[in-house]
Amino acid sequence: MLAILTIESGLSPTSNGQNDNGSVDHGIAGINSVHLPELAKFGINEEMLKDDCVATYVAAWHLRRNIEKNGQTWAGVASYHSLTPYFNARYQLLVYNEMVRMGAIKGDLKTVPPLKPAPELLMAYDGMVQKGRKF
Repeated sequence: MLAILTIESGLSPTSNGQNDNGSVDHGIAGINSVHLPELAKFGINEEMLKDDCVATYVAAWHLRRNIEKNGQTWAGVASYHSLTPYFNARYQLLVYNEMVRMGAIKGDLKTVPPLKPAPELLMAYDGMVQKGRKF
C-alpha cells in the first residue's frame, strides 16, 4: 500500500492530479473522480479524500476490490490504476520499482516505459498482449 501511495502522490495528502480524460486524482491515494458516485454511497466525498487516513482506507478498499476481481498478481495490483494493458503493465513496473527502493523486495530496478507512448508503441504492445507475451 505504501508503494501505491508513494507513486500516486509522493505521500502528499493534498495532491490533486488532472488527467487527460478530464477526471481528477484526489489525495494521498490518487483516488480518481470517477469513483466519487460510488464512494458517495458510503458517505465519502471529494473533500474527505484530502484526509490521509480516509484516503488510505479508501485506497485499501479499492485495491482489495481490484485484486479480488483481477487476481493476486502484479496485474491485479496494477488494476488499482488501470485495466488498460499498456498502463497496467507500466504501473506494475512502477510498483515493483518502488517496492525495491523501499527494501520490501529484492531486485533490480526496471525501466518504465513513457506515460504517453507513441501510437506505434501502443499498437506493438497491444499485439504482444494478444499473443500472450509480457512487456
